[in-house]
Amino acid sequence: MVVLRAEIIEADETADGVIFNSFEELEREYMNLYRETTGKRVWAIGPVSLSDDMSNTINQGRKASIEEHQCIEWLDQREPKSAIYVSFGSIGRLNPPQTAELARALDASGRNFMWVVKPRDDDGLPEEFKVEPVTARRMIVRGWAPQVAVLSHEAVGGFYEKS
Repeated sequence: MVVLRAEIIEADETADGVIFNSFEELEREYMNLYRETTGKRVWAIGPVSLSDDMSNTINQGRKASIEEHQCIEWLDQREPKSAIYVSFGSIGRLNPPQTAELARALDASGRNFMWVVKPRDDDGLPEEFKVEPVTARRMIVRGWAPQVAVLSHEAVGGFYEKS
């Protein structure tokens, strides 16, 4: 581990710049900080999936309230770029009023959406979202979803995350 760290530091010190697997709009603050502190160039080229084999991406991560293949099958029934993927990752949290407000907004949008809700955050979900988590327009996934596979799907036209 110490050797790897030393190699990373040496590579960073001798490089002319760095390539981020992200996009400027998402990581602007960190990219600017890197530019300012190192004086080096920064390129954003992503997000780029490091695997083009969907079978590898579907099974990554933890268990969900539904089978992973159900997420993809639900998306398969949607038009290209017609669904919004909503996930706040492992760290992001909403309080119950925020969860309820987001649920109302997504429902009122008239758009298809897949929302990954951590079990600890589902207190604010409207009762109909709990009773009927999957409808023609919505899929509520409690726990984990195959994010790489979902974001790579042609039906996903947007990704909403809390920043």
